[in-house]
Amino acid sequence: MQSQPNKRRTIPSHPFEGEVYRHVPKGLDAALPPLSSQGENRWNPQGEFEALYTAETEDGLYLELNRAVAKRGISPADLRPRDVVILSVTLGKVVDLTDPKVLEKLSIATDDLVEESFKNTHRLARVFFREKVEGIIVPSAADKSKKNLVIFSKNLTSTSSVSERSRKEI
Repeated sequence: MQSQPNKRRTIPSHPFEGEVYRHVPKGLDAALPPLSSQGENRWNPQGEFEALYTAETEDGLYLELNRAVAKRGISPADLRPRDVVILSVTLGKVVDLTDPKVLEKLSIATDDLVEESFKNTHRLARVFFREKVEGIIVPSAADKSKKNLVIFSKNLTSTSSVSERSRKEI
């Protein structure tokens, strides 16, 4: 990832309104901030801030789930019972890191966002969190053609909303 530390760049953002998918332990409120700050994750450095990870599509959700369990050496059945939850989301400030124009403006490449090292994503996430970005649309590390929405729970405003629309057991 190329960096120009002395140049302050305007982060291009836009509102987001739509539905996303999330898998959670059966019965857990999928809209609540997760305990992700306790672990080392792609878009939230351990102990710094929370991120709510969602997928744009249900098949993208299953790709992410399968990738996550494979990395842990377990099967999806080992996590059951689980629910797939559809969340309705309204956010005012979202950065789309799947947009080539945004990537060019920020001097980053898609491969920087899905590599195994979290160095680049942590650096970006810290900037976005500090700039009060509510969410980022990112390529899925399981399949770059799929998109995920990562929500920074602490940056939600009074006009933001994340609510459960429906759920089913898997």
